Amino acid sequence: MFRPAKFISESIRQKDWLGLFMFTCGALISCWVISIVFSQTSRELAIRRFQLASPSFYSWAAMGPVPSMYNFENRIQFTNDLDIEDLRGEDAVSKQRESWFSCQVNHFPARCATFGEFSPTWFASEKQGTFEMSTRFRETELVSRWEITQQQDGTMKVRRVFEDWVQHDASE
Repeated sequence: MFRPAKFISESIRQKDWLGLFMFTCGALISCWVISIVFSQTSRELAIRRFQLASPSFYSWAAMGPVPSMYNFENRIQFTNDLDIEDLRGEDAVSKQRESWFSCQVNHFPARCATFGEFSPTWFASEKQGTFEMSTRFRETELVSRWEITQQQDGTMKVRRVFEDWVQHDASE
């Protein structure tokens, strides 16, 4: 007999509702992860989750149980320079800037600017900067740029100022 079917029938017979609930959750999460390969909508929702760009807290939190490691290609760029006029332009995070920094990260690129291990390196004397992250899966990529400014009370304010969906050629 097919093991999942046997598990379901035994759980119903024994009234193991928690077991059925856990099985159903696992099956739904598995289907969601597989759908990222085939569905543009689920791919975009998952990418938004990585960049803290979900339309609401509830849609972000609902994806909490979904495994997230190593699903996407994530790149970050940072510079301490902050030119608000320039944040929407192509060169906002330019390699020519003295404080420019770039790397590839495994998962959740936003953590680098919010609480990651990069923070002490970036913000030695200036508590400001321009942070850009890109998350890509197959031909779909989300590029967003944030400005980071220090408030008078010493806290840092992080604000998204630019977001762009890029569709690449499948052969790239």
